[in-house]
Amino acid sequence: PDTDREAALLFVNGFFKKAIANLLFIYSNLGQATPMDHAYPLLAILSLPAFYYADFSGYSDMARGVALFLGIRISPNFRLPYLARSFAAFWQRWHISLGDWLRDYLYNPLFLVHLPRLIRSHRLRVALIPYLTLILTLLAINLWHGLTVKFLSLGLATGAIASLPFHRAPRPIAQLAVLGSIFLYQLVFWCPDLSSAWNFLGAMAARAPESVASPEFYLKAAPLLLALALPHWIDSRILGAETYPGRSKPLALQLALV
Repeated sequence: PDTDREAALLFVNGFFKKAIANLLFIYSNLGQATPMDHAYPLLAILSLPAFYYADFSGYSDMARGVALFLGIRISPNFRLPYLARSFAAFWQRWHISLGDWLRDYLYNPLFLVHLPRLIRSHRLRVALIPYLTLILTLLAINLWHGLTVKFLSLGLATGAIASLPFHRAPRPIAQLAVLGSIFLYQLVFWCPDLSSAWNFLGAMAARAPESVASPEFYLKAAPLLLALALPHWIDSRILGAETYPGRSKPLALQLALV
């Protein structure tokens, strides 16, 4: 009975997050072919991360719930990714099943076998192999979505960003930097090509003063903030400490600090 209850909770949790994602898709006009049509481009900072997390983690939880009903326990595919303190840590919390597969069959062989064979100098091995392995792995993750210039650029950029020592900065600064990097990644991922992403960033910067001076902007932002925080709260509190261990601080306080 406890297992059935846990399975039902997982499925309902995932279904609720999928409902949030569908509402976000409509509310934020994410299906528009032309991103420039958005009245407040700055709202994409909230809508895109909220949509991607609610949608992706939602159907992952539904799949875990169905599997648990059949007696198969699948580990979580997301571990509060937007609370990561580094870009590399974000990828360890986001789409964990793919990350674990790439770690075992790409990252570790590259790090332990293939790159050491190519780089003979011990000094160069120490200096280059960790970064080259990370860049090649993240490049593979992005090219897995499509063999295009956009995903090639995203792979190289995310590999370079993940190599930066975000964790050495104070926690609020590190998390803000990570969230900013994630937003830029998700914006480019969402846009059909690099040119569209660049145009959207330009529109967002140009309209930012007008947006923050408008009361309507904050009214539109409030539901997006809730949609961004609620799935994290559900995952951290309803699923319990066994699913997400080590979360002793109130999540609301963590999100407020971010």
